[in-house]
Amino acid sequence: MALLLFAAACNTDKVSDMDFEIVLVNNPGEIYAGDEVTFTFTGDPDYIVFWSGEDGHKYANRDRTVLSSIDDMTLSYTMKQQYGRVQSDNVMDILISKDFTGPYTEEGIASATWIELSDGSSEEWAVPEKSSSSETLAGTGSLNDYKDGKFVLAFRYRTSERLDDYVQHPRVDVTLSLSRTSDGQRITTGNPQDDFGFRHVLAEGPSAKFTVDASTILFQPANDDGSPGIANPSETGFRYVEDWCISNLLDPGAIAPDKGEPVRSLSTPADSWTYSYSTPGIYTVSFSARNANAWNMKEIVRETVIEVKER
Repeated sequence: MALLLFAAACNTDKVSDMDFEIVLVNNPGEIYAGDEVTFTFTGDPDYIVFWSGEDGHKYANRDRTVLSSIDDMTLSYTMKQQYGRVQSDNVMDILISKDFTGPYTEEGIASATWIELSDGSSEEWAVPEKSSSSETLAGTGSLNDYKDGKFVLAFRYRTSERLDDYVQHPRVDVTLSLSRTSDGQRITTGNPQDDFGFRHVLAEGPSAKFTVDASTILFQPANDDGSPGIANPSETGFRYVEDWCISNLLDPGAIAPDKGEPVRSLSTPADSWTYSYSTPGIYTVSFSARNANAWNMKEIVRETVIEVKER
């Protein structure tokens, strides 16, 4: 009886064999960007995951966490400056450090070595020079000198002098994206909150709207009472502002594994999958099929190469 129970328990651990094939419905020679590309499935797998073959969605890179090399690295950004006056020109700087390890305080900032990228020594790394009612500046700078080591990025907002009564500090909205090219693949990250981990350090001045979210870094100084806008120094007693927004330690060689898209599960059965490619190119399309339980897993991968043409 004990042997029978043991055998029954072992059988519950076993994953059943499966058959799995894919069929491209489209004419392979007539696939154009924007077309719907349809694949049908045969067989009985419990789970199917689709890998389009586009950058970030390649089955071959599903376990990759480190780039073999970086051929080129650039930072692109925009700075939208509003509400400024002549007296509040030149408030933004872009800096980089290889030895900042925290803490994210005035003391931590002072203990690190910072290189000001936007010091005017290069045509790259432009920042707004004149405050205006509204101005948006787009810039791009090379980070190739830093591609082989870790670093932190910083944006610094500071007024150059004490402002006169009722002169408003400008508001600045910053967006950015870091692009790396490795083995012909371009990898772009652009979420200030999740990809970079930016956080503000107010070195001097009243607290206000210094925020970071998934798209934007916001610098918006305020009165001492917390309200954004024009202040009377004789009433607030404070007009000079210096605020840093500093990233986490960034490793150019690190990369998140490529991801596939689930197309079948036990709760969502499917016998076909349709996808559209927006960019012409040659793609290795992969479908990974699995049967699995809590103890074991069996996988079959079927691949096909398609050419997406420009219409």
